[in-house]
Amino acid sequence: MTTDSKYSRSTILEALRVINEFVVSIDQLDRIAYDHGKEAWEREVVRFLFSHEIDKKMAKVRQFLSEPFSTELGPDDMDELERELADVPYWTYAEFEHAQQGTAPEASKGASDL
Repeated sequence: MTTDSKYSRSTILEALRVINEFVVSIDQLDRIAYDHGKEAWEREVVRFLFSHEIDKKMAKVRQFLSEPFSTELGPDDMDELERELADVPYWTYAEFEHAQQGTAPEASKGASDL
């Protein structure tokens, strides 16, 4: 089991910069939906995510925030962090398929679905 850990001020600031870049930008992008419609908003969100490499930046934040957790697998074949995050409602391909068909997907069950 993991104990508390402390991060340096610079590490915390690095994480907050990435989080703020995402949160503040998504908030500001909402203006596009109002001014130009949903399709323009969707295109610009995708462009923003890729051009700002948000996926890579968030992965880096996740990596250093994950360091204090044990990677040893338990009897359930999950490590400590995977077990703690098992209820996170991740997007699934099934959601996309249901949206395409106009049907409602089952609620996501979390990381164990991956």
